[in-house]
Amino acid sequence: MVNLVEKMRASIVGTVGQMMHTKLARIEKRLLPEKSYHPPLAADKRKEAAQKTAKEKPAPKQKALAPPES
Repeated sequence: MVNLVEKMRASIVGTVGQMMHTKLARIEKRLLPEKSYHPPLAADKRKEAAQKTAKEKPAPKQKALAPPES
C-alpha cells in the first residue's frame, strides 16, 4: 500500500513539474528582450557635458531698449 502511494506521488509530482516547465517556457517566449548593458557612447558624454556647461553659465544680460521718442 505504501509503495503504491509513493508511486502515485512520484507520478503526480513529475506530471505537475512537466506542466510547470511547459507553462514557463510559453511565458518566456513573450518576455521583452534582455537589456544590453554597454558603456555610454562618446557622443552621449559630449552632449551631456555641453548641457551641464550651458546650465552652469549664467545667461548674458540684455540691455534694455530705450522707449521710442515721440
